[in-house]
Amino acid sequence: MALFSKRSEEEKRAASARGDLEAAQKKLASLLARESIAATSADRWAQWTAERDAALAEVALCTARLGHLEAAAEAAKREAEIAEITKRVEACRATNTAIAVRLRGDGARLLAELTTLARDTTAATLEAQRLNAILPPGVDPIEVGDFAARELPRLPREDIATTEPVLWVNAAGNLIGSQDDVVADEGGDTGHIAVNNFMQIECFKRRFRSTTYHPAFTADHPNHFFALLRLPFVDRPGVAFDGSLMTAEATTAMSLELPPLPKSSRPVMVELTPVEPWAPAGVATAADRNLV
Repeated sequence: MALFSKRSEEEKRAASARGDLEAAQKKLASLLARESIAATSADRWAQWTAERDAALAEVALCTARLGHLEAAAEAAKREAEIAEITKRVEACRATNTAIAVRLRGDGARLLAELTTLARDTTAATLEAQRLNAILPPGVDPIEVGDFAARELPRLPREDIATTEPVLWVNAAGNLIGSQDDVVADEGGDTGHIAVNNFMQIECFKRRFRSTTYHPAFTADHPNHFFALLRLPFVDRPGVAFDGSLMTAEATTAMSLELPPLPKSSRPVMVELTPVEPWAPAGVATAADRNLV
């Protein structure tokens, strides 16, 4: 998709000049085609030559004008592209600056809320599991909120429509695969289907109940919320929370305070470079000795 589609005034003038050049070239071609007729007399030749020279000059002028206008149109187009790209660059720069601020503000808040939710959800799940294991008789089990919130509903089978078609079967009562190939006998209740040129299967009609239905649906277990959660730091590289590497007990006991930013220890290095050119006056270099 083109980034810039609107034609500038320079492009419109160049298009008009292109049309003028094409008209001048057609006029010249028409004149050149009449050269043999013009050569029949001196007067015709003189008139034709003058018209040809004028047409050649017009073509040259239109060509030069078009070249200048196309160059101007290209320069204007490039200038407009640069202006538009610069505008988008500044807008994108402002957006990314705002994103950095949001990550350190909203991002830090969301990180704290999600890690708190993971801890509280896991603690509630463990407590429900402990109590469900020792429930007194007649007390309903505790529904685990972690799973109840994210579990898809179980759906029973649902019948849509029922019909009773009459179909061809073999002597054992099993369906004939190709119902259309069965040839009915005179009474219509029996028939036969050819297996090959020497063998055929006797067929009988049998009533069936055909039910169209939605099958029962049970979704996969949603798994623990904390185990699927992975959160990056918003103020440094790395991962602040990775539930796939933690146990439920470790999640409930984790601290919600972010660790302090690591102190960077920068190495100290020494760079040694000559200050003055080599060699001092009076000292022979290797290149000088090779000349001896």
